[in-house]
Amino acid sequence: MFASKPFIQVCSLYSMSEKQSYWNKTGKYQDIADQLQTLVPDKGDAQDVRVDLFRRASNTYYEMYNNGGMNMIDYDWGEASVGEDGICYGYHAMKNLGIEFPTLDKHLKEYCKIDEDGDTIGDTDMYFEAACQELNDAMDQVIEHIMHSYDTLPSLLPPVK
Repeated sequence: MFASKPFIQVCSLYSMSEKQSYWNKTGKYQDIADQLQTLVPDKGDAQDVRVDLFRRASNTYYEMYNNGGMNMIDYDWGEASVGEDGICYGYHAMKNLGIEFPTLDKHLKEYCKIDEDGDTIGDTDMYFEAACQELNDAMDQVIEHIMHSYDTLPSLLPPVK
């Protein structure tokens, strides 16, 4: 199940665009995101639940931009659905914060369309750009949630360079 050439072209065009995104290192709260990233452990869960929320959301964000979300789908016995573990923890954590993903959900449903050989037959390019924007907005909301939860944000995070 490899990404189609048009899909890769859409990824490249979107990631190189002038739009504000964490993928391009131009996110709304890029300085805070960079600081939070320094607190994320190399492997495993972060000890601070807020840093772990950022870690999980970032992993989901990365999956979408790097692989188009294809690894967020569980294929089991000819059925496909959004996964419940691994890369999907961030997706579910953001939903638990009340963040909705109507376009990302449509995008992921396209990945759930599989033929009898288990190959994706959905149009995975159709919602990609809008789903990426939705995830950028979601990352803004995650970082806002984290910023509001820290009473002393500057003392817990390294200084902005």
